[in-house]
Amino acid sequence: IDAAGIRDDLAADLARFAALSVRDRNSADIVEALTGARPPVHVDPVLAWDYAGREPRIPRGRPVAGDYIVVYGYSGRLGPEENRALRAHADRIGARIFSFGGVQRCADRFVDCDPFELLGWFRGAKAVITDTFHGTIFALVNQVPFATIVRPSAGQGYGNEEKLGHLLETFGVGSRRLQNVADLASTLEQPLDVAATGQVLDRERRRAAEYLATAIGVSSAA
Repeated sequence: IDAAGIRDDLAADLARFAALSVRDRNSADIVEALTGARPPVHVDPVLAWDYAGREPRIPRGRPVAGDYIVVYGYSGRLGPEENRALRAHADRIGARIFSFGGVQRCADRFVDCDPFELLGWFRGAKAVITDTFHGTIFALVNQVPFATIVRPSAGQGYGNEEKLGHLLETFGVGSRRLQNVADLASTLEQPLDVAATGQVLDRERRRAAEYLATAIGVSSAA
């Protein structure tokens, strides 16, 4: 922001909002630094609304027979060691690998589908591996064991630590953070504590609904 010389303009624009909420702690820090007021932090809209339970366009049946692992990320994001480890794990448990969002070298097939079909694929997966914010969310809402690769920023390169670190912390699933590729198999095989994550999700959905109701001046029961 400072390098682009837009601090004052951005601060003035943010100050015009009657209500402002963000989805992670890092964004809250930025808004507070610019405006002097700390915004509330709420879950991403994909978590705030029960798409998995209420959206009729999500297929209910399994998309394919047999066990499979979902890989969700931009093309080529998985490195050679990550691809080898995932391929070895899938072969050991007799599962296929399907990639979404981008092509990965370890995958048996890249699947091009719409967002509703995508959620159906996540729902039926044996496990999920991702290095994205929404890939982690899709695994959480579908109650599927997952491993999230958190990549720190390096210079001008891609980093996802700020968003993903906060998300994993909020849901108490820091053990899903894959820091060593040698831990990939054990992380994917670790059952997800559905009861605990469900309690957090219910709480955060209520908080988000109450905030939105207040912000637009309607009853939260509406």
